[in-house]
Amino acid sequence: MNVTNFKLLFFALSICIDSPLYSQDIDKANHFYQVGAYSKAIPIYEKAIAQKPDLTAIKSKLANAYRILNQPQKAVPLYAQLVENEAVTSKDVLHYGETLMSKGDYELAKKYFQRYQQIIPEDAHVSLLLAACDKVNLIPPYYKEIELIDFQHNTNADENAPFFYKEWLVYASDRDRGFELLKVPNGTTGRDYINIYYAEQWDESSFGSAELFPKVNELNKNTGNLTFTKAGEDIFFCRNSLIPSKTGHYNMQLYTANAKDGLNWQHAKLLSFCTPDNNYLYPSVSPDGKMLFFIADKAQGLGGMDIYVSRKTKKGWSRPENLGNLINTAAHEAFPFYTGQGDLYFASKGHAGFGGFDMFVSHYDSTINKWGKPVNLGLPLNSSYDDHTFCLDSTGFNGAFTSSRAGRGDDIFLFKIKQAPRYPKPDDSTRYTIARLDANVTVLKPQRSYLQHITDLADSNLLRINQRFVMDNIVFDSLTQSTISTSMKPTFEKLAAFLKENPRFVMEIGSHLGQNEGEKGLCKKITLERAELIIAFLLEQGVPPNRLKAKGYGTLQPFKNCLEMDCTPIEAAANERIELKIKGL
Repeated sequence: MNVTNFKLLFFALSICIDSPLYSQDIDKANHFYQVGAYSKAIPIYEKAIAQKPDLTAIKSKLANAYRILNQPQKAVPLYAQLVENEAVTSKDVLHYGETLMSKGDYELAKKYFQRYQQIIPEDAHVSLLLAACDKVNLIPPYYKEIELIDFQHNTNADENAPFFYKEWLVYASDRDRGFELLKVPNGTTGRDYINIYYAEQWDESSFGSAELFPKVNELNKNTGNLTFTKAGEDIFFCRNSLIPSKTGHYNMQLYTANAKDGLNWQHAKLLSFCTPDNNYLYPSVSPDGKMLFFIADKAQGLGGMDIYVSRKTKKGWSRPENLGNLINTAAHEAFPFYTGQGDLYFASKGHAGFGGFDMFVSHYDSTINKWGKPVNLGLPLNSSYDDHTFCLDSTGFNGAFTSSRAGRGDDIFLFKIKQAPRYPKPDDSTRYTIARLDANVTVLKPQRSYLQHITDLADSNLLRINQRFVMDNIVFDSLTQSTISTSMKPTFEKLAAFLKENPRFVMEIGSHLGQNEGEKGLCKKITLERAELIIAFLLEQGVPPNRLKAKGYGTLQPFKNCLEMDCTPIEAAANERIELKIKGL
């Protein structure tokens, strides 16, 4: 046998030997794909496509695995090839559009959403996506001025779900936690399972070392975000179930633990309403510990993951209630954060946004027992990538969220709010904004002290940053009055005593004039001088200067615009007032 014939025979034999092994590898990769072990399936699929580029079914699975693992730069070229194939599936067309959205290519994304809609016209999800592509350029920023800061402990792994607790930032990460006996990688990502970490915050942008949070992490289990009551004695978190579902998956479940000292967490308990056949995750407990928001994939939901709430009763946690179709959509809603003052921040893929998960806020109007229409937080908090897990610290001016915009998976970004949020113009569809604006200024009846009202709200955990209260019995005799009159002194003395007894409060003294008092510049100067005059008196009474701020609003914030509508004499007079604004709790 000559050399050439020997090579041909060897090649033929190698095909006979390698083909069964190749088939076994694909079967193994398909199994990994089916159980969500994408990190194990991907290299096998990549090798297969490198050898045979026309493997459409494999290419589809590989593209979807990239998409799920938040790698759109790898998914896009594969989808672009797939949609040119006559045998392309409707799901590939939809996923290509979604991936294009995440890259910010809205016009091309619309083309493929429309193509998908022609194939599956009954899918409500795609209608939401088409609407989002049309509205994306119309979304204004919720905050007029905001500063973003990269979290110093971000890595090439995922960091997400931040929460401010005591002097720490607590967060989740699947970074390598070092050598541990019996540790195995997470099949989905190939990295460690998700653990909870914390870092002491030194200032706005710098932190101490990142440490594993004590008592809650378990080896080879995902432990999700932590949420704390205001007292810090109770925490809630999610973790893989101990019991498999009917399909063999260890779904995420909700747990609670208690620690009197806020550190030594003990006796983690599964919440009674959880079942192993459903996922329950991303809890957010109200500061008073009476309400627990979370997401679940229950069959009776509106589609995808929905946000639910459970209420604490004497018998335990109540049956979860779906927040309804004003919050939840046919797509995914997730990552709730409840402030305790009626504001619910959450992420959604169904409400009009920039692509992927966008962050929204809705306010609960207690007068009609209804959630308001969600408002997109806009740029720069949202982007075409996934943006989620919004949270605020106790001041309400500093916060954190998660985004994949940096291109290395999930990262945490800190932010500082420099101006108050933008509220939409009120109409029938955003009635909550009317209630919110009205509720933001509290005008009290004479028989009830505004100081008592502040105390009651604080004791009930209902007091919020920027809430304003009109002071009683403050009337300046003239625009040029430059001293605190005898009639005013008792009111300001009571305020000074209240501030000394409650050292946690920081107050803005805001002065307002009626609209017929003269030109704007002069009015602003007069009101600032009045506010500074009041602060000078409070300082003489022993109130520390770092707890007082002066603000002159002139005529810019009337209760009722008497220049555009008829006002009674009482309504016109009410525009001239002194307000206290809560700036720190």
